[in-house]
Amino acid sequence: MSNLPPDSLSYSDLGGTKLEYTAPIDTSTDRSADEVNLAFAAVSAMSRTSPRAWVKFSVSGAGALTLVDWDAVWKAGTVTPPVLTLVTIGKITITLPATVLDEQGAEHSLNLKAGFASIEASTDTFSGVIYCLETKILTANTVRLWVASSTLAYTPINTTISLLLF
Repeated sequence: MSNLPPDSLSYSDLGGTKLEYTAPIDTSTDRSADEVNLAFAAVSAMSRTSPRAWVKFSVSGAGALTLVDWDAVWKAGTVTPPVLTLVTIGKITITLPATVLDEQGAEHSLNLKAGFASIEASTDTFSGVIYCLETKILTANTVRLWVASSTLAYTPINTTISLLLF
C-alpha cells in the first residue's frame, strides 16, 4: 500500500467495501464485513484532516529557539527532528524533512497544507499585550511563523509555542 501517513487515505486505498463471505463464527474474535467497512471508512475520513506533526518549542526573546518536544505520524520511521530558525525577531522558520519513512519503511514526500500555532505558556509579565501568531506554509515541508503584538510590531517574546501541522 503506497498511501499511508503522512498522506491522506481514501476508502479505496483500504480495499473498498468488503462483502460478507460467511457470518462471523465467534463475534468476540471475528469482525463482520459491515464492521470492517465502517472502521475503514472512519479511518480514511479522519486521515484527511488529522494533524501530521506537532512541534513545541521555547522562544527566549530575541535569542535562541529551543525544541522542547515534537511528534509526527511518521516518527516511527523517520526520527529527524524539526529544524527551528530565527529569521529575525518575531519571524521563525520550522523545517521538517522533505521525505519521510512510514512504519513500514515506505518513503513519502511531505506536503504540509496548513498550520496552527498557540502560545502554551509565557514567562513574560502580563502587560495586556495581545499576541498574534500567524503560520504560513512556505514549501511542502517548511512553515513560517510570525509573532506580532497587538501593535502589529514583530515582538521579542519569552514563551513556549505549540504548532500543529496538517
